Amino acid sequence: MLLLNLNEYGIALDKTNGKKIWVSPEVNSGYSSPVIFDYKGMRTAAMFNGNGLCLVDIKNGKKLSEYIWRTSYDVNAADPLYFDNKIFLTSSYGKGCGLLDISGSKPKLLWESKVIASHFSSCVYLDGYIYGIDDQAYDGKGRVVCIDPKDGKVKWQTTDIGKCQFIVIDKKLVIFTDMGNLYVAETTPSGYKEISQTKKILRSTNWTAPSYSNGKLFLRNDKGTVICIEAGK
Repeated sequence: MLLLNLNEYGIALDKTNGKKIWVSPEVNSGYSSPVIFDYKGMRTAAMFNGNGLCLVDIKNGKKLSEYIWRTSYDVNAADPLYFDNKIFLTSSYGKGCGLLDISGSKPKLLWESKVIASHFSSCVYLDGYIYGIDDQAYDGKGRVVCIDPKDGKVKWQTTDIGKCQFIVIDKKLVIFTDMGNLYVAETTPSGYKEISQTKKILRSTNWTAPSYSNGKLFLRNDKGTVICIEAGK
């Protein structure tokens, strides 16, 4: 099936003909993608709508639980991050981030913080730590942050490098900023360790995350210009 993050907790379509398998009630959608994982013996999707998080059994479209997470303009854009029966949420407009324990019958908030308030960049969990972008929607500033998910404490954070997106390749952060700057850094909780930087590699505005395939890195700006960089395997 094809899963779309629409309505309250998604729409499922038959991928071969587009027919509806199940449809959730009409509620403000979020901007994130469905996140799929195994949960209590069910193939489950985390859907981040305009009001908060919903967990749904993708086989039949049954809503399993929800957690209210309200932001200005109902903007929840970064993908929920699942690991170890927990889900990390982050949103901008002054909201911040929080970690939910979903092992029980209802999601339970373990902690909440302002250390990562991501406008749209999704976070990554790697080797026991969370890496993300703290960038408020209204000021154009941004920084890369590494936190300990046990308590939400910051391990390190960069200075302001502007709004940006990132992916992880071979345990390296590949960070692409709104202004077209490209940074590569190690993923380690001991500190921000930059490997390389290239300034103004593409004209702004750049709100699309880098893509990587077969040793090539693809970058795109809002005008539709795409560049390809030989990045190694």
